[in-house]
Amino acid sequence: MEKKSQKRFVLIHGLCHGAWTWYKVKPHLEAAGHSVTTVRLQVTASPQWIWLLYQLSLVEVRF
Repeated sequence: MEKKSQKRFVLIHGLCHGAWTWYKVKPHLEAAGHSVTTVRLQVTASPQWIWLLYQLSLVEVRF
């Protein structure tokens, strides 16, 4: 796959789930040549997690 058409996906789970939620989706995206990151959110919003989510928000996101 061309570098130009490769996308970066950050998959964030919903309430009462974890990064494991994406175990079926992640391999398909990676097989298509995309970069995939799954995030496991903590129960509490520590300053480190808030900073990480802020940094991720700077990445171009398309739905």
